[in-house]
Amino acid sequence: MTDIGSLFNATLNGAQGTALGESGTTITTFVISLASGFVLFAVQFGTFLIIRNYLWAKRIYQPRSFLVPVKQRIKPPHSNPLKWLATVFKIKEDPEVLRRAGMDAYFFLRYLSMCLKIFAPMAVIIMPILIPLNVKQGKGTNIIQGVSYNVTGLDTLAWSNISPENTNRYWAHLFLGIGVVVWVCYLFHDELGHYIIKREEYLNSLGHRLKASSTTVLIQDIPRDICNKESLEELYGDFPGGIRRIWLNRDFTDLVNKDKLRKEYEDRLENAETNLLRKVVKRSRNAKIEVARQQTESVQHVVSGAYNGISSKLSDLLKKCSSVLQGSCNNILTNLELEPPGNPTEGQSPELVHPSTLSPATPDICRFDLEYDISTNAAWTKYLKPKQRATMRMPKPGHTAAAKVPLFGRFFTLKVDTIYYCRRELARLNREIQKDTKELQAYSKNLSAFVQFNSQKAAHLACQSVAGIAPRHMRRKMVEISPGDINWPSLNISWRARYVRLAIFLVLFGILLFIFGLISFFTGILSRVSTLSGSTSWLKWIGGLPSWLLSFVQGTLPPVIQVIVLSGPLPILIRLLTNRVRGATTGSEGERSLQLWYFIFLLVELFIIPTISSGLTSIVEELIKSPASVPNILATNLPTAANYYFSFLIVQALSLSATSILQTIRLFKFYVIGHVNTPDAVFQKLSWTNLTRIGSNIPWYTTFAVIGIVYSVIAPLMLLFMLITFSLFWTVIKNNLLYCVRTGNVDGGGLFFPSAINQLFTGLYFLEICLIGLFFLVRDTDDKVACAAQGILMAVTLVCTVLYQIWLTTHFAPFYKYAPLQLEVESKSLLADFQEKRNAEAAAAAAAAEPANSETADEEKDTSNNQQRPPFWQRQSSHRSADLQIQQVEDAKQAERILARLNRPLDEARLAHLETKLVRNEASTGNALLPRRKDIEAQMLDDPISKIIMQHNDELENLDPEERDMLVSVAFMHPVLRETRPSVWIPSDELGVSDDEVRRTRELSRDIIIDNRGAYFHRRLKVQVDRPPPDMSEFALIMGEL
Repeated sequence: MTDIGSLFNATLNGAQGTALGESGTTITTFVISLASGFVLFAVQFGTFLIIRNYLWAKRIYQPRSFLVPVKQRIKPPHSNPLKWLATVFKIKEDPEVLRRAGMDAYFFLRYLSMCLKIFAPMAVIIMPILIPLNVKQGKGTNIIQGVSYNVTGLDTLAWSNISPENTNRYWAHLFLGIGVVVWVCYLFHDELGHYIIKREEYLNSLGHRLKASSTTVLIQDIPRDICNKESLEELYGDFPGGIRRIWLNRDFTDLVNKDKLRKEYEDRLENAETNLLRKVVKRSRNAKIEVARQQTESVQHVVSGAYNGISSKLSDLLKKCSSVLQGSCNNILTNLELEPPGNPTEGQSPELVHPSTLSPATPDICRFDLEYDISTNAAWTKYLKPKQRATMRMPKPGHTAAAKVPLFGRFFTLKVDTIYYCRRELARLNREIQKDTKELQAYSKNLSAFVQFNSQKAAHLACQSVAGIAPRHMRRKMVEISPGDINWPSLNISWRARYVRLAIFLVLFGILLFIFGLISFFTGILSRVSTLSGSTSWLKWIGGLPSWLLSFVQGTLPPVIQVIVLSGPLPILIRLLTNRVRGATTGSEGERSLQLWYFIFLLVELFIIPTISSGLTSIVEELIKSPASVPNILATNLPTAANYYFSFLIVQALSLSATSILQTIRLFKFYVIGHVNTPDAVFQKLSWTNLTRIGSNIPWYTTFAVIGIVYSVIAPLMLLFMLITFSLFWTVIKNNLLYCVRTGNVDGGGLFFPSAINQLFTGLYFLEICLIGLFFLVRDTDDKVACAAQGILMAVTLVCTVLYQIWLTTHFAPFYKYAPLQLEVESKSLLADFQEKRNAEAAAAAAAAEPANSETADEEKDTSNNQQRPPFWQRQSSHRSADLQIQQVEDAKQAERILARLNRPLDEARLAHLETKLVRNEASTGNALLPRRKDIEAQMLDDPISKIIMQHNDELENLDPEERDMLVSVAFMHPVLRETRPSVWIPSDELGVSDDEVRRTRELSRDIIIDNRGAYFHRRLKVQVDRPPPDMSEFALIMGEL
């Protein structure tokens, strides 16, 4: 029991081991940790340098050179490692990164640059001053006035080594600490000022002002009596320019569930059809190989007989050869148990009538569909038996919920043919969804609406106004929301439900904090595993391990375990909590919420717990006795805790940067577990560019910066590791943003940047609090407080820092979210210049075009006369009827016509038209980073996916006013209303089985769209594609730009 109690006590006090257990870290332990980190980094970085130039790896390491639209593309990186690195350093953040990757990517990189600006001057100034002061005539292992000290290892370079005889040296720590606060606060002001300038340029840019998001406001918690277009128009119609459109949001949960089920059946049908065709092609190819083998053997036998009896039996041998060949083919068909083509199976009537799709999909109907295929000699019956077709389980009537229960659900299901069942269910759901989308009044309003104004000025004024007269009503308003970024289910949450969800979120977050805190305690025990040998008798064997192994386990493993746990499942769980449980309205809002809570989590797990605790039991007892003792606890533990972060930071920097540049997870997913089966999945895999989530990346760098600021004066050597850490991060992130990743489907305007700077104030506060405690703990040779004056001055600095942050937030925060009114004046001239330029381009194109091309002339005339021609929305509203019901019918028909035009598939004619427009627009884009025309053409020829992506319009400026207005008119409709029917896309084959499946599916129902063009089987029976999916439209591609 004594051993167990000792081990339990060591476990409870395990947090001490994370940081304090590293006090007096030897040079050997540190060097082993450093060497381990460099080995991990060298292996991954070397692998990256070797494989990045291979053709198969270009989708991982340079997708932004060919898998994004032309204006976002960049020249592929140089194959020479030194020239590649030089190019990364040479490319400027502004304007190259800003123009290519957007605001989020630019300020992501800017944030890392700011961290380097913080620590570089501090390292140059502080380290040469404080390290000699800390080392010279320090405590060491000396006995000073009867007191024996044991300051060893890296502790000799820190605060704790100054002897009681030299307490006057702490004035240097005070002045340098104040200098750190002043320098960091100055940089915060400078960087936020730069952010405001770039934010205003972004809001005033032509490309942004043409977006629907720039003039549209989301209003939530609208009272039920005014949640209609008439009341909202009366309420907001007096703002400058008036209202352009209003979209009332409804609760389409049932319709969305049907759409999800439809997509599930589509995926199952595509997989089943693809597997069926793969089996057919495989058996056919195997049969051909067997026939060829038997032909070869027969020919060899004939030739051998010819040598023995040359001319006398030549005719007999030829007849024998013919009979052998015929017999071999018959044997192959017999072995495959196939029916000869053209002969119906005996006992079955070819006069069967195909059952209607109006009938429910039941096992009997599916069996009848099978009999129909067999009786009508479906192409697949020549190669496969019915039992070789894919099957699935459908719920028994009335047992849908029971069928979903794990393990026992199969007892409430029936076995059916996958293809027949999914065809019928897909047809049924297509009909139901089409019918439901025409009966919108049947769905209840969720008391929210999108109001689009005719000017950005009106939208931002409306968002800042107080509209409702009741508390909590119409107080939640948002502007600058992209349609592709909306979390539509969150619009159904009432204000009461949001409070409940917030409480649930906090409880679940606390549970996560506790669970991952246990992991931190485990890593703490691991970091001081050598001390456990003396705590219990059965762990004495630990003391017999080699010293290098113990150093590796204590110095390297804890940081590696922490980075795997805290950077793997944790951000996924917190993102799930912010988006699903708390209900973030947009993806950008969810990422900013993740940024806040993830930073709090990392701050607690990586800094507060390892630093503040001197063992769990002792800290709890001390806090109960004196809650105000936290500064003293911090001050006591902080100097010796710094040593842990030396190895922690360098291992984290090396491992995170190496994993990031190698794209380890992406590489593993793409080539190891990334097998895809259907053409849709293949196209998505080949055209997808990896995303880096800022909300889960920035908190790591902020936490590292906080640790660096706190230890900058207490343990100056930390500044050296900060420079190494952020230099690695800056290089790797810049390379990835230029060549590899996107920061999201929608640009959030860099709003995470001021939030990250505000979070960095945490580092200043902890620095000041710890220095206050440390100054008051300093004792001279007479055991009296020696640095009271320094502590008081640092307390004054703390108060000034708080007041400075309040001032900074008060004066800068309004610019983060809203556009100044002064921008409206500048925007008018900008829009006028743009229209004049478009008119000049149209006139030049008209002069160069042939007179016979009337269609082109009409388009150019339409563009040049755009100022005289009323916009689309005005022509639409001018034909509205005064009667509300008739108006609703007309609006529904108009929206249906617009969606039908916008959702046109990207066929060959449409792609050719877009390519023509691309060539005209490319002439105005001149930049050294843009790939040369011959490089673009080479990429188009080499990669069909690149050609598809290249030829679509992703810039609103490139669209005609009519097209742009049509996009905006349906931009804020619910996605389930504006999406097209999913098209079943299956690969083609040389046997005609795929064509037969397409024909039979179309004969079954007109409600199913199916196609097999542009997809085929590779020689290894892998699916390949050379054109976009049949249901892919330009509207879907450009939604992120609205």
